[in-house]
Amino acid sequence: MRALAGGVYAITDRTQARRPLPDIVEAGFEAGLAGVMLREKDLPGRPLLELAEALFVVCRAYGRLLIVNDRLDVALSVPDAGAHVGARGMKVADARRLLGPNRILGYSAHEVSEALSALEAGADYVTLSPIFSSASKPGLKPRGLALLQEAQSSLPSGRVIALGGIEASNIGGVRGAGALGAAVMGALMRSEHPKVAAREIVAAWDSEAKTEE
Repeated sequence: MRALAGGVYAITDRTQARRPLPDIVEAGFEAGLAGVMLREKDLPGRPLLELAEALFVVCRAYGRLLIVNDRLDVALSVPDAGAHVGARGMKVADARRLLGPNRILGYSAHEVSEALSALEAGADYVTLSPIFSSASKPGLKPRGLALLQEAQSSLPSGRVIALGGIEASNIGGVRGAGALGAAVMGALMRSEHPKVAAREIVAAWDSEAKTEE
């Protein structure tokens, strides 16, 4: 198992983005983001690979992790990129076999039991969602911090990334509930000033660590 760094991750959505994705990602890294998840489900293979390669250049410059959602072929085409799968995609065990032991592998879960199964099958981390109301998941009822608290008592430590409606105003509670990290989409993609937005989110995440101390 390879450990995923804790902290705040960006999730891409070019349909919401007010600036080119590499620019948003670079601004986020300058503000302290831990990595980026490339999630563009409607983008065909070649354009997705080109976007992944552009983001990898930024990730390499800042020493940050790039994770590609849903497309293992694209992830494997980019040096040291991680991959992320879900219930409708490739099985975790198959993805792990193709990726090998040294690349990060994540899984999208909505229940703690589902998350545990994914970790046992070879995932390095799971996302649990939606924690709060999210425009990208309108059909799913927000689960609140209780889902993270349940995960903390049932899953191995340091394996959960919280997802769904997370922004500066609520990310402190996410960390306080035991999450290793949090993934943010709309608050970054829709911002006219992504570096400012990212700095506020990271500061709120970091301030919770000081509270814990």
